[in-house]
Amino acid sequence: MIKVVKIRRFTDKGLDEFTNYIKELEKPTKINPPTYFKEKPYSEQMRFDVEVDETKHFGSSLDVGRYLHNRIKEKEIKIEEVLGENRMFTWLAYLWIDNFCKKKKDHLKIYEIARYICKSGLWRYYRHSVAGPYYIYSLHGDEESKLFLDSDPHILKDMREQIASRQYIISSKNLVEVANKLYRNKNKDRDKIGSVSKNKGGSARRFSLLINQLRLTYDLRSMEAGEIIELLPDEFEEWID
Repeated sequence: MIKVVKIRRFTDKGLDEFTNYIKELEKPTKINPPTYFKEKPYSEQMRFDVEVDETKHFGSSLDVGRYLHNRIKEKEIKIEEVLGENRMFTWLAYLWIDNFCKKKKDHLKIYEIARYICKSGLWRYYRHSVAGPYYIYSLHGDEESKLFLDSDPHILKDMREQIASRQYIISSKNLVEVANKLYRNKNKDRDKIGSVSKNKGGSARRFSLLINQLRLTYDLRSMEAGEIIELLPDEFEEWID
């Protein structure tokens, strides 16, 4: 059953309490999320009026990004107005926390705290279970975002770790287009085998390092995807369709 609530953000008191709650979840005991996080003095209303379904079940991180992007966009709110609202993203991680933990018998298994507590800095957003998908999806849309977000919501995909962690790359449409051309099989709608391998030449790990080098010499943001691909060394040839 759908249960609609208005998006809120944590207060100082609420953030401290939620942080303690996450730490308690590290123990193999069943602890239900406190309902009082939806009320004062633990949370407060946002300056914009956006409603979401608190019972929402997401099939992937892509679904998370798409859903929140659409809810915010339909209110004609720009991404620039939302970025920096770290306590809002943290509150949404609380609201949908069942999506971001692995269920283990009678308790939830949590991951690193950065998946739930959103910290300042765009370069940190990629790890957060809500902020990362929202940011990536809002910038790149459905098809280009799959490379980073087509995994279960509780899983931080390796490709997201290797490429989306690089702010220079993930904020650039043409560099994300290059990454998709190299590592995404569009026909099979999946990543190419070995694309995040530590030992394979031209993999995503190598791509991120190379882009950091090339940006010192070239204005990559002003170049077309095809022009950037021409700069790549021979080790990337097998990845190019």
